[in-house]
Amino acid sequence: MSADAPEDETRPAKRARPEDDGEARTAPKRSEEFWLDDGNIILIAQDTAFRVYRQLLASQSKVFADMLAASRADTNDTIEDCPVVRLSDSPQDLTHLLRVLLPREHRILYRDTEHLRLRLDHVAAVIHLAHKYEIEDLLRQALSALKADLATFERCTEGPSSRLAVKYSAAQDEKSNLLHQRIPEAICIVNLARFTDTPSLLPVGLYLCSSLGDRLFDGWKHEDGTVEYLSGDDIRLCFKAQLPLARRGMKVLDKIFSGGTSDECPHPDVCQKILRRCFGDAARDIQDAVSLNPLLDPRYCYRFHSEDLLDCEKCSELCVERELDLRRDTWLWLPKLFELQLEGWGQGIV
Repeated sequence: MSADAPEDETRPAKRARPEDDGEARTAPKRSEEFWLDDGNIILIAQDTAFRVYRQLLASQSKVFADMLAASRADTNDTIEDCPVVRLSDSPQDLTHLLRVLLPREHRILYRDTEHLRLRLDHVAAVIHLAHKYEIEDLLRQALSALKADLATFERCTEGPSSRLAVKYSAAQDEKSNLLHQRIPEAICIVNLARFTDTPSLLPVGLYLCSSLGDRLFDGWKHEDGTVEYLSGDDIRLCFKAQLPLARRGMKVLDKIFSGGTSDECPHPDVCQKILRRCFGDAARDIQDAVSLNPLLDPRYCYRFHSEDLLDCEKCSELCVERELDLRRDTWLWLPKLFELQLEGWGQGIV
């Protein structure tokens, strides 16, 4: 039996898998994780079969319940005398959903640190399939997990200067690099925001996509090998934002280093020269300067910071305070940049 929930036309297409019912079907391979010998229903996703318990699925989703009830009437499509339901989902996505609905390990009561970081592939699969199979509470939880992850960026606008007024260490640089490696995931985040009508995810998602430049056209590759792209409208928004973002980058540098020295600076003439030299170094390397990211890099100004200036505690703290204020302003500016009307922005991603 072939059964599936109707696809939502708003979901960005990332898979094209036409099936020819006239061709002979090859025997599917068993899922290594979800083949239960005493299971009483078999779900087939592409080339993979999942043998699970009918009632456990039916009790969590009305869509599953209707599909599985219909499979009882079809006695022609069976494997090992077990009814079969054929789905259009990828085996990877279905595995992620079943891990939540029928967990065999990592049962969740409290998110311990070992499994704190959720992969976007996992969250995206659960969001799409929870929506498709109308598992509303799971959809809410998956969106909450995504929002909590993105809240990292808003936290970059918080914190006392004492936390920031330190030299840029190798460990901090590595952390920043990890964030930059995740930027292509923003393509999926923007599409999830559109798909689920969750506009609070859009400012961060579009902001990160804008930093990809022409790599935006490469899309984002899922673990199953399929590639997801932004819609034409969102691509236009991202490229339209690049010039204002570049101007903002230079404005931030200008305000950090051209705002004068601290009133408590013991050697203002020396520090003023150092500040001018810092800004001059930044201005000579425009390409790098405009790529600086005040929401990802917790020490934005120190990318062009002189070691000498760090020896003046008062001027160093003043630069960091300016940086922090400018990052807050940038965060609050994002909805306007991307032509979004969001109530309560700046009070958390909700």
